[in-house]
Amino acid sequence: MSLLFAYGISERVNLYARIPWSQRELSGTEGDASDHEHHTHEHQTASGLADPEIYGQARLWNSALEGDVGVRSSLFAVFGVKTPWGQNDASHDGERLDEHVQPGTGSTDWFAGLSGSYQVNPKSAVFASAQYRLTGRNDAGYQYGRITLVNLAYEHKISSRWDGVIEANFRHAGYDEMDGSGAKDPDTGGSMIYVTPRLLFSAGKGWVIRAAAQIPLSQSGLNGFQEENTVLNLGVTRLFQD
Repeated sequence: MSLLFAYGISERVNLYARIPWSQRELSGTEGDASDHEHHTHEHQTASGLADPEIYGQARLWNSALEGDVGVRSSLFAVFGVKTPWGQNDASHDGERLDEHVQPGTGSTDWFAGLSGSYQVNPKSAVFASAQYRLTGRNDAGYQYGRITLVNLAYEHKISSRWDGVIEANFRHAGYDEMDGSGAKDPDTGGSMIYVTPRLLFSAGKGWVIRAAAQIPLSQSGLNGFQEENTVLNLGVTRLFQD
């Protein structure tokens, strides 16, 4: 779940602040998988404030106004920072939980990318984006692998208040480093493809409610032993404008 604030500085530049709340679950098996009597199943859960993000979007170019479609094509630059302010010290019985179940990463990450849009008709548009994330190391010495994201989405206005979106997502991440020595976690990183259906509802006065499900399509590119499940997201956006 997340709360997104958007502020328009000018016609070309917007600022955003995203405050997410996360609930995470991690399951795993320890021991020899062939020895069913001696291996143990581990299940961890945690929830709390995830890492807030602050970022800007600047329009680099747009096409001329065209009939009732308006601006048909636009290109934007995106740049920002993911703060280390989320909870990264969740524990159980005095023992710190696994890094991947912590609501926040505890690291400062910088990111930048490009995004573009094409207005097909007054009710439909196509969006594409690519982004690179330079991850930092947290106080526990852990560093997530650096990430490349590519997205392609189609949005259609269902009614005056409802919009539907179908999105394809590609993510590639490097191996995580477990400590300052550079030792890599073999069961991290790799490539994933998702499909993400999303609904948006305009509640009026600048408030927009978003609901989405990110569904894994292909996990064959993941390193080591990993399995990802569907991620549900509920968000609220508040738009501010001079």
